[in-house]
Amino acid sequence: MIPILHRSVNVITLTNKCDKIEKNSAEFVVTCHLLQQGMPKSIVRDELLYLANYAEKISPKCSAAGFFIINRFILGALFSSVTTYLIICIQFNISESQNS
Repeated sequence: MIPILHRSVNVITLTNKCDKIEKNSAEFVVTCHLLQQGMPKSIVRDELLYLANYAEKISPKCSAAGFFIINRFILGALFSSVTTYLIICIQFNISESQNS
């Protein structure tokens, strides 16, 4: 039971860290846009706009070998899949015990 709990904690921690990376990247882009809006026409304003556009293009996303993106929404899907699997296993177990 302990290894299952340990792995569950690791999955939740990893998922939260990946989500935080994605959110911080988006906040950085928004901050660049807000800073450049408050500036008069200058080279720094152009550089901030360039930096925001570049950061949007290379924004980090954690994925599982490119199959799906890991963020906070994956925890609900994972919990749902495990619950469905357990229900099916219980139903098969009940069916086998009735047939015996």
